[in-house]
This record gives sequence, structure tokens and C-alpha cells, in this order.
Amino acid sequence: MRIWSGILVTCFCLSLTSCENYGIVARVGNKPIYVKEFKQDFLAENTINQGDNISLERKQAFLDNMIEKRLRLFDAFTNRCDTLSKVLEIVDKGEKRYIYEQVLQEKVVDKVILKKDYQERYYRVSNQIRARQIYIPFPVGNREVMKTQVYEKLDSLRQLINRGEDFDILARQFSRDSLSAGKGGDLGFLQWDDKKAQDKFLNAIFNMKNNHSTQIVETDRGLHLVQITQVRPVPTASLEQLKPEFLKVFYTEKATELTKNYGIFVEEVEKQSNVHWYEKNIDSLITLIRAEIDSAHARGEEFDAVKINSSMNRDILLMENIKSSYNSGNYVDDVNKSYPMFFPGIYSPERIRNDIKRFVDRDLITQYGYLHNYQYKPIIREKVKRLKQEQMIQNLNKIKIDKMLTDEECSKYYEQNKDKYNKPAMYKIQQIVVQDSVLAETIYQTIKKGKALETLVAKYNMHTETKKKNGVLGFFTEKQYGNIGLTAATMKVGDISKPVKTDNGFSVFKLLEIVEKENKAYSELGQRQIKAIKASLTKEKTDAWMEELRSRYPVIKNETILNRLFNEKNI
Repeated sequence: MRIWSGILVTCFCLSLTSCENYGIVARVGNKPIYVKEFKQDFLAENTINQGDNISLERKQAFLDNMIEKRLRLFDAFTNRCDTLSKVLEIVDKGEKRYIYEQVLQEKVVDKVILKKDYQERYYRVSNQIRARQIYIPFPVGNREVMKTQVYEKLDSLRQLINRGEDFDILARQFSRDSLSAGKGGDLGFLQWDDKKAQDKFLNAIFNMKNNHSTQIVETDRGLHLVQITQVRPVPTASLEQLKPEFLKVFYTEKATELTKNYGIFVEEVEKQSNVHWYEKNIDSLITLIRAEIDSAHARGEEFDAVKINSSMNRDILLMENIKSSYNSGNYVDDVNKSYPMFFPGIYSPERIRNDIKRFVDRDLITQYGYLHNYQYKPIIREKVKRLKQEQMIQNLNKIKIDKMLTDEECSKYYEQNKDKYNKPAMYKIQQIVVQDSVLAETIYQTIKKGKALETLVAKYNMHTETKKKNGVLGFFTEKQYGNIGLTAATMKVGDISKPVKTDNGFSVFKLLEIVEKENKAYSELGQRQIKAIKASLTKEKTDAWMEELRSRYPVIKNETILNRLFNEKNI
């Protein structure tokens, strides 16, 4: 019976794990979008701190985007975009790049930047530490002798504290730090700061970690007897999300070690590949390139790296190994990919030699990856799969949308929606605004009998916006200022309006000026307007396309599961 109960508990735990990772958040056609997949994609594009409450609306928007990509992907397969030569070419290049990067990660980076480095870094950014100190500066004089005396003094205080003496009292009595001594040495909560990464004091505190441990720390200022009193977590993204950010820091901090390890690995790869360098040919290539540069300068021209293609002998053998070779043509292609523009000084002999080695080593490392079956690693297969899908969708968009955005179609769309892209008619008036309808009618009749509106503005106009402008309001469109805009659109210049009801009372106005609305032909439009037309037309076509795809592949969402995601204690 106990055995069966144990099995049931195990199965129940596994079912919970399965629900969490493999629950279905949506179904597109007959293909599910699993919770695990949704979480992975969401976290790849969004940094989330522990305890963050992610709104349902935000998750719905992201899910809708995933669904739309899935729909386009289905259509891309239907249109055989997976067989397009340009897609396959980009995917092949991408696979080589991913393999190269993964080999370097495993054989160079992971040998230097260890798991404990990430964990230590994460501890620092995800916690605040409260500490207190007893600080004694180095006295003037023989530094080493004085340092020994100060150290002995602080060590005796540490022993007293370890025997139960109150740190607070000792800090007030012996600490020479004016800011913290009066508070029993309390320094408050300290937050890790990368800008202070070399600070001995801050590093020592974050290395101590344990509450109530005491340690003597030396800085340029003197010696500090430090005690940790509290460690508290701060809202932080997960370690996995922060790893790329940590790597940037480690690349700087461990640059020497990484360079050394890279050199060792490359030497090993070259040895395994039986690499033979043709040094004389490399020297000849350098001479040719330098001659091209000098020739361009002699003609008073700036050397163009791309033009080197036309004059370079592409068959100069630079390197050979058991599987491949590398010649001047390969070098020219690599240069033009890496340096599409010429930068002064880039073609020094030393730089040319270093670039050749770098390009060759990249190819050798990639060959090493294929030889050791890196192309079958799940991380590489997933990256290649995603790249292929992205390229398929991009090419499908060109087929379904971009190729349809011809000038003829844009012109037709413009003719149907001219008012959206042309400036409307604009009106300028001089008005008198009063609160009373009877007074407004009296003013109107007075003007009709020949009294100039201008002479009445100063006496009667109560409108704050136009009072200091002699009643002038303009320019505005028919859709502005409610009844005033609608009335102005029916008048001619010089006409006087009957009293018009407004939010501020009643307006009697004279139409001073009209700027006629634009009526441009499509050929007269500027680039910004054409771009806006194409954007609107693209949206129309995309919406119609998505509607058609949804009818072909019905979409079902599970908002109950979606609402629950990321609201757990641990992301």
C-alpha cells in the first residue's frame, strides 16, 4: 500500500510539472502553443523582476502576436517558402554562425566564466546588504608600522565583539568615521554598483554575505572592522534573463584570461586540422594591397575597400588544411563583409595579417563544430529552426504584401482616400462671443444695418482666446470648434454669420479668409505621404490576410491559463 501511495504522489507531482510546462495556452488550427513555449518567448523579449504582476492585457497582446506569427508560418509552408534558395542560403549561413558561437562558448568562455561567477554576480545584484563599521585611518608616519598597530587595535575589538561586547557601543567609542560613528557604525543598506566594482570596501562587504560575521577590510584610507547585520532581496529578473548582461561585464573583467584561453584553443584546432600557412603568399598579398592604397593616394583618391575586388588576383593560396583552403578571393569577400566601408589605417600590414588569421580561424572553428556534431545540439537546432521560420515569414510577406504595393494600387487607394492625405480647407474669422442669445441677435442685426463688426468687438467680445487679438480666430478646419467650423464651411469671405451656439455662449463672426483644401494628384505627393499611404494599404491587406487565415485555421485561447502565468512566486 505504501508503495502505491508513493507512486501516486510521484505521478501527481509529475502531472503538476507537466501542466505547468505543457499546458496549452492557445491552439492555432491543430497546433498548440504550450505554456513553456509562451513563457520562453515572453521572457526572451521582456525583463521581468521577481514579484512583478504582468497584466492580462500585456500577455494577451504577446499571445496575439505569437498567434499571428503561427498563422503566417502555416501559410509560408503552404506557399513552399521553406524551399526558397534565398531562405536556405541565409539559414545555412546562420547555422555556421551559431555553431561558431557555440563552440567558442563551450571551449573558451565556459572554461573561464564559471557557473559560480554567474551565481556570485546574481547574488550581488539581487540583494542589498546592511553593514556597520569601526573605522580607523592610517596615522601619518611609517605606514607599515602604523598599519600593524591599527590592525592589532581592530583585531582586539573584533575579539571583544566575538565574546559578546556590543558593536554599537564600541563603534561610538572608537570609530573615526564622522558619518557613521554616531549611529553605532551603521552604514545603512548598500546596493551593488558596477561603476564601483573596483571598490575594495564594497567588494569585501558583498563577499562576506553572512549576517553578523566580522572582518577587517583594508582600503586606501585605512582599516575597517565590518559587520553584516542584514541581507534583503531586491526585485530582480531571473538569472537566466540577466546572463547576457553579466557576460558583457565578464568579457571586460576577464579579457586577459579569455584571450589566453582562445589562443590555446585555436592553436589546438589548427594543429588538429594540419594547417599550413603560405607566409610568402601572405607577404605578396600585403604588398599588392599596399600598392593599391599607395596608387589611390597618388591619384589623390581615397582608397575604396570594395573596389579591391576588381584588381585583386583571387587565386593566391594563403592557407591549406586537410579539409579546405583559404585564398585571396576568400579574404577579399571576408573583408567586404566585415568592413563595407573603408576606415583609414585598417590596411596596415599587421592588420591584414591579423585579419587573415581571424577569418581563417573562424572557418576552422566552424569546421571543428561540424566535425563534433554541434549541428545536432538542441540549442543549435532550435536557433536554426527559428531563423528558418523568420526567413520564411519575411519572404511570405514580400509575396503577399510588398509585391502588391505597386504605384498603380497605391494611386487607386489614394484616390479613394484623398481626404486622409490632403490638407483640408482652413478658415479665419473675427468674432464676438456673448453669453446672451438676445444680445447676440441684436449685435447681428446692428452689423446687418451697416455697423462695422470691428467697432463692436472691443465692447462686447467675452471670448478669452480672442479678446486680446481683436476677436480674430484662425486658422481652423471644418471639424474644429463645433458649430463655428461647420458654419464657416458654408460661408464666403466677407459674410457675417447669424448667432451660432457654442460651448462658451453665442458667436457672431465675419469670415476673413479661406485657404482652399489641397487636391494633389498622386504624382505630386511627397515621400512621407506615399510612405503613409503604403503603411495604410499594408495594414488593410494584412488585416484581410489575417482574417482569411483565421477562417482557415481557427484560433482558440485559454485565458484561464494565460491569466495565471507569471503570477507565481517564482518566474
